[in-house]
Amino acid sequence: MLFESIRKSYCPSVLKLAGLVGLLGVLIPLVNPVDAAEFDYLRDPLYRDLDRSQSARAAMSVQDALETQPSGNTFTWSHDSQALQGGVTPIRTFKIRSGHYCREYREVLHLGDSMARERQRIACRLDPGRWVPLNG
Repeated sequence: MLFESIRKSYCPSVLKLAGLVGLLGVLIPLVNPVDAAEFDYLRDPLYRDLDRSQSARAAMSVQDALETQPSGNTFTWSHDSQALQGGVTPIRTFKIRSGHYCREYREVLHLGDSMARERQRIACRLDPGRWVPLNG
């Protein structure tokens, strides 16, 4: 099980960034699988001011960036005629004991003229093209 492998793998960066509460969040998609964009739309505080289509675009951009971009490359995107822009930069990739790949990444959102929002997270790849965030 992915959660057990992460818990047993001692990786200070994962423990520092995710914390116990964040690691428990990975159980939600494992117990009740949902589309990654829908999961983020329903639960993700970074997307709180976005409508459904904007949230879906942001979440799918994270999935695309983690699946296709090498570490250090920023995947940029826009939605609604530039009213919403974002970027996802994978920072590093590592493999946990279960054999799953995980990536640390930085995500930035720009909503119109408002200040940029950003965060750093870790996500693990459960299936090709399906990355599940471990921390909020």
